[in-house]
Parts: sequence; C-alpha cells; structure tokens
Amino acid sequence: MRLLLSFWRAMVVWTGIVAIILFGITALTGSGEGLLVSAPVWIGMAFMLAAYPAGISAADLAIPDRSFSVSRMAAFVALAVSASLAAFVLANWIAPALLPPSPPGGLPDPASMTLGEMHEELRLLGERAQGGPATAENWLPFNHIAYHLVRRTDGMLLPALFAWVGLLTGYWSSRIDRTELARLAEWGVGAFLLIATYFAGENGYEMILMRVGGPAEFVGNLVLIVPGTLIIGLGLATVADLLSDPTAGEKE
Repeated sequence: MRLLLSFWRAMVVWTGIVAIILFGITALTGSGEGLLVSAPVWIGMAFMLAAYPAGISAADLAIPDRSFSVSRMAAFVALAVSASLAAFVLANWIAPALLPPSPPGGLPDPASMTLGEMHEELRLLGERAQGGPATAENWLPFNHIAYHLVRRTDGMLLPALFAWVGLLTGYWSSRIDRTELARLAEWGVGAFLLIATYFAGENGYEMILMRVGGPAEFVGNLVLIVPGTLIIGLGLATVADLLSDPTAGEKE
C-alpha cells in the first residue's frame, strides 16, 4: 500500500507541476484559445513525463536496503502498467472527446480522433496511396496517421518504461551520499531521457517518415529505444549489484 501511495502521489504532483510548466510556455507563446485547445494534449504529456519521478519516489520502497523481493517487484510492475493504461485511456478516449475536430485542409490532427476513426482514415489513405506513385509526398498522409496510431498504441508503453527508468535511477542515486549530487544525477538522467526520446520521435518523423515512398509506420516505435536501452543497461547493473551483495537475498 505504501508503494502504491508513494507512486501515485508522485504521479499526481508531478503531472500538475509539468502541466503548469507546459501551460505557461503555451500561454507565453500563443493565445488563450490555443491554451484551452491544447490542454488535453499537455496534460497527457505531463502524465507521461511524471512517471519518471514517480519511479524514483518508489525506489526505496520497491528495492529497500539492496534487497530483492518478488512481491515488491510484482507490485511495481502492476503500478507501471497501470500508468500506461491510464495514459491509454486519456489519449484514446478522453482527449478525442474534448478536442475539436481538425480543420479541413492539410494533414489532419490525430489527437482529436478516436482509434476507430484513425483505423478507418488509415484504410482510406492506404488505398489511395497504393494507387499512386511510390513517392514520399504520396505516402505522407498515410504515414502521418500511421505514425500517430503507433504512438497511440505501442507508444503507450512510455509511462511504464519511464517509471522503470526512474526506479533504477533512484536505486543508484540513493547510493550517493551527498543529496545535491544525487538530485543532480536524477535530473541529468531525466533530461537525457526527455531530450533523447523527443528527438528519436521528431527526427524519425522528419528524417525518415517524410522521405519514405512507402509505409513507414515503424517510425512511431523509435521513441521506445531510449528508455528501453536505459532499462537494459541500468537493469543489468542493478541485478549484478544485488547478486554481488552477500547480505542481499530474496525477501518477501
């Protein structure tokens, strides 16, 4: 119960903090109308990013005193999955219900479309693209929707992955005696995670998807590479550290 409360308390607090920052940036660079329209999108993004500090907050409870417990790990897996499920509901039901339809002309805004609408749009665009030339321009409408569909399905793993990166980062930062250095390490990993994941998605869209004369929906999965790689690296180091501790055994 303490693990659940710690994780979700951090999720709520950090979602609010990040959302306020995003709203502030939008207010300074846009209009009040734009702020209201983009609110569901910013809240969804803030929720995803909040999973990283939530994972850090849960580290001492999930892996206390360098001890491994199957029950605690199972509880954290459930919490991480619940964050992704909540993000899935937010992105695929709540946000489309609140956002206005995209204006005609140009590429449609997938954020205002349900999964069913995206699948139907993708079917129509796929038939149209297959009847045209194998050029990036012809395939762009299809790939644009396909990219965002993948981000709305496979990409919903990000909150769970961010939570795991946070957990492993918190495990190692707790070993640093000086609090300010521990916080610096946590912020450093968080900044790298945010920036690298963002550029993996944006550069994939700009440098791959917009230049491919065929289906390129796989580009939407590139955002999973950075957190996935960090989990593998930090996870192997954590397992090795736990196994090397002669006092650490499996504790329930």
